[in-house]
Amino acid sequence: MGLNLEVAQPIRFFCYFPVEPSAKGAAMRLREQGYKTDFEDAGEGIAMRWTLFATKIVVPSEINISRANDTVSRIVKSLNGQFDGWSVGH
Repeated sequence: MGLNLEVAQPIRFFCYFPVEPSAKGAAMRLREQGYKTDFEDAGEGIAMRWTLFATKIVVPSEINISRANDTVSRIVKSLNGQFDGWSVGH
């Protein structure tokens, strides 16, 4: 059974930041756009130490994914982060 592209599903975006304030700033801005966010600290010595997960429930159509990609990428890059793609699921 494959992915049903006509049913809204959680799309999870992966982002990385060198410092906690940037990760928190991105999380705040993404929450304003309707995303749920969570982040983890990878620990000392990791260049992109903070991992931010941003999740939004949408119908996974090409246009919706493209718009979400653009939004997440723009916010992440504006705070010196790195956007690393998305996956379907929780």
